[in-house]
Amino acid sequence: MGVVDRMRQALGLTTRATPAALNPAPRNDLAWPDDLPRQIRSVRDASLEIYRQYGLPTETGNYRAQGPEAPWERLPDNLSPSQKWELFQAAPEGAGWRFADRSGLGRHSTIEDVRQAAALLQKCDNLQRKLENNEEITANDITDAMLIGTASGFLLQANASKAPSTGHSPLMFTSASDDRPQND
Repeated sequence: MGVVDRMRQALGLTTRATPAALNPAPRNDLAWPDDLPRQIRSVRDASLEIYRQYGLPTETGNYRAQGPEAPWERLPDNLSPSQKWELFQAAPEGAGWRFADRSGLGRHSTIEDVRQAAALLQKCDNLQRKLENNEEITANDITDAMLIGTASGFLLQANASKAPSTGHSPLMFTSASDDRPQND
């Protein structure tokens, strides 16, 4: 089973049927961590929680705000590209109208946590979209997957520090000199 198929299986996505005449060669023989889909979900959920805390929409889709202080309004999913362009063109010049997809809502926030959540959310959404659409995985995607894994590790560590103590002490590494008695 290839990398993309393993990721799809872990995310619960179905594979697309390939025409019998085509027998594509495996695109990628890298071994993704089995835990990556869970990491993507945990980082996406944490990013969306930051959005919630600061009053940004969390539902997937495209949005507009009719001014710098106006709330974000979700646009209908069934808008054609020409209808979206008409909306964009109808925005009064200089009125500060904004348009963005969900991950872009926090990109220009004055709050650092929101900007970081937006960047991580975009990486999660892009990586998942590539897996769902069977798109080629690039070196940048591997970098994003590593960043998502690191962010997920920080989330696990933060959650563990909030959890009640289990009576176990954290794993610590010491050198051999740490075990020797000190000569005073």
